[in-house]
Amino acid sequence: MIWLRDGASRIRVAPRDILWVASAGNYIEYSLADGTQRLIRGTLAATENDLARFAIVRVHRTRLANLDRVRGVEFKPSGDFELTFDTGQTLGGSRRYRPAVASLGDRTALCESPPEAPDSR
Repeated sequence: MIWLRDGASRIRVAPRDILWVASAGNYIEYSLADGTQRLIRGTLAATENDLARFAIVRVHRTRLANLDRVRGVEFKPSGDFELTFDTGQTLGGSRRYRPAVASLGDRTALCESPPEAPDSR
């Protein structure tokens, strides 16, 4: 469990419940699996260091993603990619951080459309 300080209160969150984390100015926005979002004052760099041990890695200049919750990866021709989480939500990543998700390459089949059936004429 990790503790997030939300103003005067503290919120206890299981790292498994974090889908992604995004920077929002001087704040960090945590998107959780139950659909809630928490806004916490801090920097993305500090948050990245705190969450790295939970397989939550940077996938964009402004975003971190929980790789344990990713069920599919779609690599775009531009080099960017899109992650699909086990909740069905998606998050874009940039080509600069593609090596961070390279190990997920075997999950691309979940995001690709099925091959077309041969024409039977």
